[in-house]
Amino acid sequence: MKAYYSSHKAEKKEWAATRYKNLKDAVFAAYGGYRCACCGETEPLFLGIDHIENNGAEHRKSIFKGDYRSATGIFMYRWLKKSGFPPGYQVLCANCNHGKHRNGGICPHQRSEGSTTIPKGSTAKRPEARSPSIEGEEIVCSTG
Repeated sequence: MKAYYSSHKAEKKEWAATRYKNLKDAVFAAYGGYRCACCGETEPLFLGIDHIENNGAEHRKSIFKGDYRSATGIFMYRWLKKSGFPPGYQVLCANCNHGKHRNGGICPHQRSEGSTTIPKGSTAKRPEARSPSIEGEEIVCSTG
């Protein structure tokens, strides 16, 4: 068995990665696609599934006994698919999700007064958000 696993390790890893990607794609498609429901961010690496009612910890405790804090990612995606993609979830980027958590359940984008956030539809493709190129683009930091 050990020899078989060693000789098929790459195939099994590729199969698992494809299966995970297909599951994740299905979950995100069910909840509106790879687009933040708040700010419009479209970079898949920044996006996740959010409990709209801010009850994620309680929900995970109720469905994943034991170490519920690790019941995220593929475990949550499997549960959502198995449950028929129930309502109460949305796609949020990491910033909106974190801002919502830190701001009493309301993303700072949703405040009407004094918002200094980037408008809906922003992406990491903005010139000011790009990384310097390998060809020697200089990194300039301003303080003040």
